[in-house]
Amino acid sequence: HKLNDFRDDVKQLAELITTASMQLYNIVEERFLPTPEKCHYLFNIRDVSKVMQGLYLAQPSLYEEKEHMLRLWVHEVQRVFQDRLIDLSDREKLKLIIEEVLDSAFQLRMKDIVGGDGEDVVFASIVLSNPEAEDPPYDQVTDR
Repeated sequence: HKLNDFRDDVKQLAELITTASMQLYNIVEERFLPTPEKCHYLFNIRDVSKVMQGLYLAQPSLYEEKEHMLRLWVHEVQRVFQDRLIDLSDREKLKLIIEEVLDSAFQLRMKDIVGGDGEDVVFASIVLSNPEAEDPPYDQVTDR
């Protein structure tokens, strides 16, 4: 699998991340049903593959700690699932679901992973000091 090139503590996350992604998907599919005003709340197994595609952008030289990889996982599940949610109430519900899955799968809390008050994390393939850089790494972008 992709994580074979990573440090052992990150490598051990492969199965847990897969299980956590499926668990999160199942909860989201069950709790966020389409309604006339939210007719786009249609989730399917391809959403899990979108999460995995984002994780596959990680490079071993940048993701040396399991917390960094889990921060990327949180970003990817937010990108795939939260970006579809249209109101703050649903977004808050999703954050609680992510918190629940982090606890059950990794025995960690959101603030242990993202710090602060559990704010959204953002990853991108851009070097802010050199936006013209070719093939920039996919890494966390922070607000200064």
